[in-house]
Amino acid sequence: MLKKLKENTLERIKELEPKTLLLYVCLFLLSSLFLGTLLRFIFENISSAMMQNGWHFRPRMLIEAQTWVLGVLINCFLGVIFALNGGFRMGAGRKGRSLLGGTANKNTMEESPLENSRFLTDAERDKYFPPFTYSTLEEMKNDGVPVR
Repeated sequence: MLKKLKENTLERIKELEPKTLLLYVCLFLLSSLFLGTLLRFIFENISSAMMQNGWHFRPRMLIEAQTWVLGVLINCFLGVIFALNGGFRMGAGRKGRSLLGGTANKNTMEESPLENSRFLTDAERDKYFPPFTYSTLEEMKNDGVPVR
């Protein structure tokens, strides 16, 4: 499974344009910095916040190696979870449409039970769900009847 995942990932990377790949790398680095800084900031300040000393941010934390390593690890962990859950599946919309009874190539549904549904008429409603009022409710033996 991991081998297939690796092959699919490398194949998708080869299909990307250089500008898009550069954009993805920059987004990965920025999100790693953000996640690492956020987690370290919370861990370093949780005890002082509990003691009501307030929050203190150290700008030096942005360039420390621990911040970057933590951010990259969190990003990789989230990426693995995303990939294991299917990632960007090609044709996910087509799959959903075929489950509803339609075809993947057309935007129409054929012989779907949802297309033939309608609201009940007043006569059908009274036949299937006989009306009761609050005054006649005590005579009813079944629970859960519609009251009008």
